[in-house]
Amino acid sequence: MGQGDAQLGDQRDRELTSFRAEVARAQDRLSDLSALGHRIALSSDLPSVLQEVVDAAGRMTEARYGALAVLDAEGTVQTLVTHGLTVEERERIGHYPHGIGLLGHIIEADGPLRLADLTQHPAAVGFPPNHPTMKTFIGCAIRDADGPLGSILLSEKAEGEEFTEEDESLLALLGGHAAAAVRHARLHELLVDEHAQLDAILRNSPDGIFQTTPAGHYLSANPALAQIYGYESPEELLATITDIEHQLYVDPARRIELTQQLERDGIVQGFEAQVYRRDGSVRWTSRSARAVHDETGAVSRYEGMVSDITDRKHAEDQREEERQRLRTLVDTSPVGVFVATDRAGRAGRADEPRGTSHPPPPGAPQRRDRVAGHPDHLPETGRPGVRAGGPAAPASPPPRRDGAGGGDPVPFAGRLHGPGPGQRDAAARRRRRDHQRHRGHPGHL
Repeated sequence: MGQGDAQLGDQRDRELTSFRAEVARAQDRLSDLSALGHRIALSSDLPSVLQEVVDAAGRMTEARYGALAVLDAEGTVQTLVTHGLTVEERERIGHYPHGIGLLGHIIEADGPLRLADLTQHPAAVGFPPNHPTMKTFIGCAIRDADGPLGSILLSEKAEGEEFTEEDESLLALLGGHAAAAVRHARLHELLVDEHAQLDAILRNSPDGIFQTTPAGHYLSANPALAQIYGYESPEELLATITDIEHQLYVDPARRIELTQQLERDGIVQGFEAQVYRRDGSVRWTSRSARAVHDETGAVSRYEGMVSDITDRKHAEDQREEERQRLRTLVDTSPVGVFVATDRAGRAGRADEPRGTSHPPPPGAPQRRDRVAGHPDHLPETGRPGVRAGGPAAPASPPPRRDGAGGGDPVPFAGRLHGPGPGQRDAAARRRRRDHQRHRGHPGHL
């Protein structure tokens, strides 16, 4: 084999060695990128992930210095991580960049920027006094669908060489990883904030909020629900009540009725039931709930709200007792009672001029007001044309305190309601009294 053949063989060996090195370097890059993507997907610590991105960029491109900046909603630098700078060097540089030089130019540029000498670029301004000297440079913006998120910058490639198109493509790929990390971190931050707000609403709500299984086990409860049922905490409630139907409901059939309505309609509102508190006392509650279904369509849980309505139920009972008491007093009164209304639903007064009536006060609900009077001052149902529930005749006003007449009768165009037993007795007594006076008149002696 001649000398030329030997040289050709050496060249092929060098090319093969270089090719193998390139393959190994590409494999290392792919391995780094794969591992970096996996860490980005799992981590919510944005500064740590960004530090890994800029370190990987510097390592893969053989750059001495690197920086990755993330902007806030106003476009100012919110986070800045660096590669190749010591803590002391960072402290000497001072504040974050303001984005008026290359940083701002890259963010506004359409694509990556690659320079053999950055000092010759018009945007290379604003470097602080203690900033390292840099010459070769490459940078690109970090973007998502909504716009720029920041930028990634590298400088001073090893051996004074210029950055390559391959470095440019790699930096764009790492910029995509950085954008994914920023989106992931901001989404995680948003979810944490929403969870904190929801937790505050649940804890401060005056109404009980719950989630239960169809079988009758509590999945979650807020402090208000525990208080309604007399427990110290939601945790104690969940640990104690393991059978809602029999431990909580005074009438277990009401729980069955509730679940049947939820199964049928999917939602229930204002469902009232009596429940036992922890101390054995009974309270009235009203609940609104909905059924939640899983992917198969089966009911997986119930969730809703509970209010304590014990005071309202007691007030309703007292009002009903008062109505019954007044009804008994009217029905058994020895004095008859008439109730009359005019056509407009207004109550008239017998001591006012003819046709005078009182409208309800401003803002009052529309209703048919009634006026009650002594039977001596209202028409008798025994008169022709006057009957209970029929048109009312003019009512004679009562006499004044000084003995004078009360004025003209007040006409009622409405209907008379009554009379009760007491009024019929009073009318009969008056007829007997008039008859006795008539029999005692001198003309009949």
